Amino acid sequence: MKEKLQHKLREPVNEMNVVPGVHTSLSSACKLSDANYITVLSKHETNIYDAKTTTIKVSEKGYLKRLQV
Repeated sequence: MKEKLQHKLREPVNEMNVVPGVHTSLSSACKLSDANYITVLSKHETNIYDAKTTTIKVSEKGYLKRLQV
């Protein structure tokens, strides 16, 4: 079963699959990235930003990199 999220996100990340009996959901960082969002993970939270309107300044070189395929 598919359900629309209440958040104002672009297609296709504004829709999720619902599994009966499961009360938590996982969002795909890759799916968000494909829809032009930036995901920033930290120890205490996950933040999602609109890449069209957000600039993020990074002060150090990253440890891991996901290559575009």
